[in-house]
Amino acid sequence: MYRNANCFRLAALLCALALSLTAITARAQNSSSTNQLEITQAEVNTGANQLVITGLNFGTELPVVTLAEMPLFVASSTPTQIVVNLPVNTTAGTYLLKVSRGNGTPKNDEAEVTIGATGEQGPQGETGSQGPQGETGPQGPAGPQGATGAQGDPGPQGATGAQGPAGTQGATGAQGETGAPGATGAQGPAGPQGATGAQGE
Repeated sequence: MYRNANCFRLAALLCALALSLTAITARAQNSSSTNQLEITQAEVNTGANQLVITGLNFGTELPVVTLAEMPLFVASSTPTQIVVNLPVNTTAGTYLLKVSRGNGTPKNDEAEVTIGATGEQGPQGETGSQGPQGETGPQGPAGPQGATGAQGDPGPQGATGAQGPAGTQGATGAQGETGAPGATGAQGPAGPQGATGAQGE
């Protein structure tokens, strides 16, 4: 009897596990096949007074588009783009845009869209920290030669150099002209007395 009770519990556990796996598989298949409608961008065409809505899975039939719960006329529609006419003289501001192609979450999406002038520019943010220094770039080509500058002041006189070797003797020059006679010199002293001459006949 104890064995039968264990077998019953095991069978119940396996059954619960099988049901759980089946539910998970069903949810996964349902999620992958929902084709969720999605608004990715809404831009105002001021010249045409139209709103161009870009997104995914809009369907092949005309969807229902509302702006602040006001239905808009759909001018054209594709699975990825919808063009609607905006009401004349729409006041500038931010509105809730809704696109629907039926009942259920996968067939509906909404987004905020700003129409008209934007608000004032906010204050400038703080300067971020300085980034790391970049690598040194390659050396550029040499520039053209500049003009010659003005002559500088003379430098100080250098030290006297060592005496060089004697040069070779030069050739004898031409004889000069005879000079003028000199002045008469002073009379010299008297000479010694001469020897007595021979007696005459």
